[in-house]
Amino acid sequence: MKIVDSFLFSQPHERDVLLAKLHAEYEHVDEFIGLESAYDFRGNYKGLHLDEVLRHIDFDFFKDKITVISRETSLFPEGMEKKETNYFLSEFASRALCWNYVKSKYADNDWLIMSDVDEMLDFSSPARRDILLEGFKDSSPGIQWQNLKFWYDFDNLNFNPDKYIPCHKVGALKERENPFHHRNNHCKRLEPSLVCGLEYAYCFPRDDNWKKLNTFAHDRYTTQALDFGLHANHWHKEPQRGEFLNHPTDFFETINLDESCSTKFVLDNLDQLKVNTVNPDYADARQSMYNMEMPHPVLQHNLTRGYKINKKYFYLTR
Repeated sequence: MKIVDSFLFSQPHERDVLLAKLHAEYEHVDEFIGLESAYDFRGNYKGLHLDEVLRHIDFDFFKDKITVISRETSLFPEGMEKKETNYFLSEFASRALCWNYVKSKYADNDWLIMSDVDEMLDFSSPARRDILLEGFKDSSPGIQWQNLKFWYDFDNLNFNPDKYIPCHKVGALKERENPFHHRNNHCKRLEPSLVCGLEYAYCFPRDDNWKKLNTFAHDRYTTQALDFGLHANHWHKEPQRGEFLNHPTDFFETINLDESCSTKFVLDNLDQLKVNTVNPDYADARQSMYNMEMPHPVLQHNLTRGYKINKKYFYLTR
């Protein structure tokens, strides 16, 4: 049995989350397949960047396991309306760029992880590694691993537990008409006592976060929604998309990292990785913007799941 991780790559600012991914998975993933198009999901030109990123000395150790599959032309369906449902067709087609390569190289019982560059399974932790290797013995055609999602920074936690990284057996994918559509379909959920997946979403400077929001499959986001989210540390929900802050887990908290909630690479290099996009006085901002009462939402609803919020943010500053 082999494990292959296929991941989407878009822009140079994703280099740090890619480095974290490689450090977390290298020991037990047999091959990394970076998938890149010169056009974003909306059909706009952005260029190819992954090969250039990988030339940096930081990636030398990992190059023996990395394959880059790129496409120079747009994957947006020709003649179709520019809207979200069609942007997702571009995403599905981007994930499928690896399919001929995978079918020719890997056996039916091998696993293909369908990930984004900021999603990783943490084989660098001995405890997580043992759980992961046992889980990949599952006879199911697909499995998905629960993950912790950090949002806006490498120590800023989204407490929503419904986040998963999907993995599929190559043989099962061969039996499906559109094997790369809706990547979490056909997957059995695995929720071990120790969460084995990590995701570092929007852990970029503010302008790069806007670049992501303005090029990925979901559309109609505004800079105002992003700036509100960074100022009060919550999901950048967009009213014109019908999105509103209506659940405690829409609000994030900066937590104290340890081995239970971080990969070794992130824990060891947090000072260098942090992007500090979140307003340090986000507790005050929540009170002024939303008249929120103390304590913070995840504390009010007992959603911390044992993780310790950084004491600096426990109470509104005076």
